[in-house]
Amino acid sequence: MGPYRLLVLAGPEVDELEVIGLAYAATFAGWRVTFAGPKGAPLRGGRGIALPLDKTFDAIEATAYDALFAPSGAPTDSAARALVAAFADGPAVPRVLAMTNDALTRLRDLPALANLPAATPDEGVRLEGGRLVAARAGDLPALVHALESYARVHWPRTGARP
Repeated sequence: MGPYRLLVLAGPEVDELEVIGLAYAATFAGWRVTFAGPKGAPLRGGRGIALPLDKTFDAIEATAYDALFAPSGAPTDSAARALVAAFADGPAVPRVLAMTNDALTRLRDLPALANLPAATPDEGVRLEGGRLVAARAGDLPALVHALESYARVHWPRTGARP
């Protein structure tokens, strides 16, 4: 299937292992991954590891992506929030918003996320209305699997987005 397009939010507080791990798994599954971050370079996450940056938040056209991943420590500046809102407020199909519980907590004040329940450790990954929430970083492989499954259901046969 694919190539689906995944936008990954990066910033100075993100957990680089989540970002890189999810991007690796998504790339392996055939997704095209784009890293977006705030203006200014170089970008280092919360552990001090350098992160690749393909585009800045203000250069992103949200409709060009099938899914957005907001990792733990997700940026909360106005440009990042606008991207998350574009996915959260838009139709659940064909786009998917994926995030960790930490990112959900940081962005909870966005109206479309106000009532989205967090994932429990027993669930691992929760899917609700085109929004995926992973309980913890260890659930990222399941999150990629859920993204791929969602894509197969909503873009059957051709693998191309509508």
